[in-house]
Amino acid sequence: GPIVSPTSSGTYSYTVSNGCGSDVAMVTVTVNQPPDAGIDNSITVCEGDAPFFMLAYLGGTPMIGGSWTVGGSAHSTVFDPAIDISGCYQYTVAGTAPCASDVANLCITVTPGPNAGADTAVSICKATGSYALFNLLGGSPDLGGSWTNTFGTSFSGTFNSASNPGGDYTYTVAGSGGCAASVAIVTIALVDQANAGNATSTTICDNSAAVPLINLLGGSPDLTGYWLDPLGFVTNANFDPGIDAPGNYTYVVVGTVPCPNDTAGINITVQAAPDPGTSGGTATICTNAGTFDLITLLGGTPDTGGVWTGPGGGSPIPAIVDPATATSGAYSYTVDGAPACSDATSVIAVLFVVCGGIDDPGSSAGAAIHWLGTAPNGEELFSLNGALRSAKVFDALGRPVKATSTVKDDRLLLDMGSAAHGVYLVEIAIGSTTTVLRIVHSGR
Repeated sequence: GPIVSPTSSGTYSYTVSNGCGSDVAMVTVTVNQPPDAGIDNSITVCEGDAPFFMLAYLGGTPMIGGSWTVGGSAHSTVFDPAIDISGCYQYTVAGTAPCASDVANLCITVTPGPNAGADTAVSICKATGSYALFNLLGGSPDLGGSWTNTFGTSFSGTFNSASNPGGDYTYTVAGSGGCAASVAIVTIALVDQANAGNATSTTICDNSAAVPLINLLGGSPDLTGYWLDPLGFVTNANFDPGIDAPGNYTYVVVGTVPCPNDTAGINITVQAAPDPGTSGGTATICTNAGTFDLITLLGGTPDTGGVWTGPGGGSPIPAIVDPATATSGAYSYTVDGAPACSDATSVIAVLFVVCGGIDDPGSSAGAAIHWLGTAPNGEELFSLNGALRSAKVFDALGRPVKATSTVKDDRLLLDMGSAAHGVYLVEIAIGSTTTVLRIVHSGR
């Protein structure tokens, strides 16, 4: 019979005719399309490339729906260069009988790509030396790459924490065999160091007001720290020399990670303030008294070693004076306060007089004036030999005492009112002569 090559499915009829007539037979033909797995291909990929569908890399026009195997084991339709190995991956599209299955091979070579490591972010304390940026990368970076700085220009790869700015530093490893370059970034945050200032030593006067300790440090300390006393306990930020103990006070500034804490100490010595004794009052000294030390006239407990100046100031004078030649007036005693304290001065008025009272019967006034004692009515009696010009009374501190004077014949009567019992000085002027007498008033 006839040979046909059908290209499409359908029903074919076969007819035989003779003198007896015609006979027809029908043949139904189904044409199945042969499977097409595409054309074999070979490719090279970088292990750092993204996963991809292998079907896209076969030649021809492979049918979808086939299956992949490698080394006889099933494989997904996706190839991941990071985890899949080099080899020939077989794509099979099953045929429908009587068509046989079709097979195509995609041979893949995986080339190790460059590895710049992983991005990292680090904090570095300022001015703490130099750092190899390669050691700061994450992962397992390849050697031999190149660095660029925050401005995109070439960089040595050694970060100087005192002179280089913070920011992004980029490490690049060039690619080869079709692989792209690999890039990783080290982001550096520079942290200021804690600054407690510079250690010092100082001396403070014990009568000074409280002083902020931070003002005693050298340098430019941060204001965020705290203080430790000489025993290591947290203490007030002010030093009061009248209360606080001398010794070493430590200022601590807590560092921001990764910077350490910083400390600075102040060694404080407290100096006792100079004591010049008590000022005030008037000392009356007889001119016929012996030499004496001026310091004995001061009140309190004056320090020794000070300097005396006489009436009117000027150059220092000896502390030992001779009443016979000394000048009446204000005498100043100054004690040096160096190094920490101010100088301290006390002043006392000294009156050098010719005495003729109960302790001085032989005064220069001779027989002109004498204290005769106390009258029954409490008045003090004095003998006169001349016209009275004035009569004044002073207590032992040189303060004026109110008194009323009356002259009867050659007698002076002084009414001292309610003045208390004690020693008093009476200054009596007759003509051009003034005499000071020391008396004991009994009071009323």
